[in-house]
Amino acid sequence: MSSLAWDAYIENESEFALLPAGEYEFTVTKFERSWYDGSAKIEPCNCAELELTISAEGVGKSVMKERLFLADKVEWKLCEFFRCIGQKTHGKGITMDWSKVLGAKGRASVEVNTYQDKNGNTKQNNRVVRYLDPEVELGGEEEGMW
Repeated sequence: MSSLAWDAYIENESEFALLPAGEYEFTVTKFERSWYDGSAKIEPCNCAELELTISAEGVGKSVMKERLFLADKVEWKLCEFFRCIGQKTHGKGITMDWSKVLGAKGRASVEVNTYQDKNGNTKQNNRVVRYLDPEVELGGEEEGMW
């Protein structure tokens, strides 16, 4: 993120649309390596900051921010994400290839998250509940693995 001059040309509007809870296809449209200072729940660790773009018929386009913590405690979520984008299969380990994350496509179960902002106002956003396994072909027919 960088600072803008007072007379800067601006054009990038917010693309936020609150999606109803459900399953959606997404594309990873931004990936940044970051550091997380830690909390009561997660120790300090590397962190992948992602933007997932979802286009939902009748609702519009939504850009969700997601964090993936590179910590033992949530390794299951890393496995779930990498399976979702087709880099990992069940029962087999992998070395995470972050160079293939930007532009990757997947499917996720999304919920509506209600929270209080720093001013005490009630707000809502979307949050990934679960990254879903990609569909696979079995005997010529497509079936979901979940």
